[in-house]
Formats: sequence, structure tokens, C-alpha cells
Amino acid sequence: MPVYNGAKYVAETLDTVLKQSFKDWEIVLMDGASKDNTLQIVKGYTDFHPNIHLFSAPDEGPYDAILKGFKKARGEYIFMLCASDGYMNDDWLKMCVEKLDGDPELSLVWGVPFDMTEDGKIIGPHFMYAHFLQDTSHRGPFVKEVLRRFSSPSSIVRFIKKINPSTIATATQAMKKGKPLQKKEWFDYWLETGSFFPDGNMCIARRVFEECLIPYNVGTREAGDWAGFFFNINAKGYLSACIPVGASASRRFQPGNVTSRVQEYNDKKQEIYFEKIEALKATLEKDPHAVVFRDRSGNPIV
Repeated sequence: MPVYNGAKYVAETLDTVLKQSFKDWEIVLMDGASKDNTLQIVKGYTDFHPNIHLFSAPDEGPYDAILKGFKKARGEYIFMLCASDGYMNDDWLKMCVEKLDGDPELSLVWGVPFDMTEDGKIIGPHFMYAHFLQDTSHRGPFVKEVLRRFSSPSSIVRFIKKINPSTIATATQAMKKGKPLQKKEWFDYWLETGSFFPDGNMCIARRVFEECLIPYNVGTREAGDWAGFFFNINAKGYLSACIPVGASASRRFQPGNVTSRVQEYNDKKQEIYFEKIEALKATLEKDPHAVVFRDRSGNPIV
């Protein structure tokens, strides 16, 4: 959990982990030398919960903090949780662990993320994943999100630049009723849409997480190449599964959130990401066996 000046939300976020029915977890909380009272709040938790570990030192942003935190983590499965977000479902960790423990072919599981306002009010399921739920309530959030994207001239220009076969396929799929995608079903969906895993609730095997991470260049203060990370997971043949429940809630629309501050950087990384997917599709047309599916130990699945 990376955090910097997160006093407004961090207690609420930590509470969503403490409420989990699965208890064999640890939190590695990487504070970037906050200037508010984040440290005092978190120390109030570490004094009573020995599985919450606090480290505070200047860092170069969330990606740098996550990679540093990963080196300190001891768990078999890895979650990343923003200090301003939280888990909606008290059984979420349990669901993930049971799913992964029950199937060694799986390397990653994920659930449906929800959006919430700055004051913590749940808006609804994220429009790009809501169709995996069992109801049709995704249509309202989908329309709201499209309208939000056209709320300014700059957002219209950015949206138009992103239009390509993959983004059209993603929007088309988002308006349909979906089923929870398992293993190779996700791979086919990913090739068509280029969809990301929702990183706020995904649970990934430690070895696969480490293998697929894009190294951080110290001194650049870059936001991290998450698009490249997601490409690696799929292109290397690691399999995932969707657990079709509301898993986490994110304050994506809060003023000054990380995503908005690095939008241009992310857009460039995503452009490269989609180019790599198109190149992979061309390769698979020539050789359908170019991608070898693997279990989380890296062994080919026969």
C-alpha cells in the first residue's frame, strides 16, 4: 500500500482490510515521508496489529513505493491497494486465496471494481467491468462515464486519439451482458479488447508478479509502466479468472488523483501497449502456438 499525505482516507482503507474474514495477511505500507498526520494515524494501527508494517522515507512516486514494498513483502499472493480506496466485500481475500489455492494453473484472480465519490459514496460498478456482474446496472455508470470523458475539449481530443479497433471492441463488450471469464477465455477477450486487469483488487502469485513487472528507472519519477506489466502477464501465457462480485471501491474522480496527474504519460504507454497487442495478434495468425500457457510456477500447461 503506497501512501503520501493520505491522512484523509488511510484509516478507512485499513479498516476494510481488518474486516476481512481471511486473517493470514500482512500490509506493507510504504509512506513517502508524508507531511500531514498519516504516520500518526497508521502508527495507531501498527501498535495493535503486528501484521501491519509501516516504512516511511522519501520515494519517487507510487510505482517506486510499490516495488520497494514488494521487496519487503513475504506473502505468496500479492495485492496492491491504494490508500484512498478499499475493499467492499469482507470475504474478498478469502475468495481470492481459495480460488488460487484450488487451481495451480491460475496466476491471477480479479473482481469487479466500483467507483466512489471523494466522500466515500458508492457510485456504481466501473463501466468497463460492470458487465461481468449478474445484473444490468452497468448501463447507467457506462453512460455517465462517456459523458464525463466528453466534459472538456481536451478530453474529447484525448478520447478521439484513443479510438482504435481494440477500444471499439472494449466499448461494445461493455454494453453487453458478460460472463465471468476464466483462463483462456480471458486471453481471447484480452486480444480482442486490450482490457487491463483492475489492479485495485487483483490478486497475483508472487513469482508471476515479480517476473512481469517493468523495472523502474531511479531518478525518472515515472508513474510506472502498468500497461507493459499487463501485457507481459497475458503474452507470457499466465492465466487468470474473474470472480464476479463487487470487490473494491476506488476514488478515481477525486481532485488531483494519480491517474489524472500522469494521464499524458499513461496515454503514451497505452499506445505502445495496443501496438504490441496488434503485433502479437499478427504473430498468432501465423503461428497459433506462439503463446504457451503456463501455470504460476512457469511450467507449460499440457
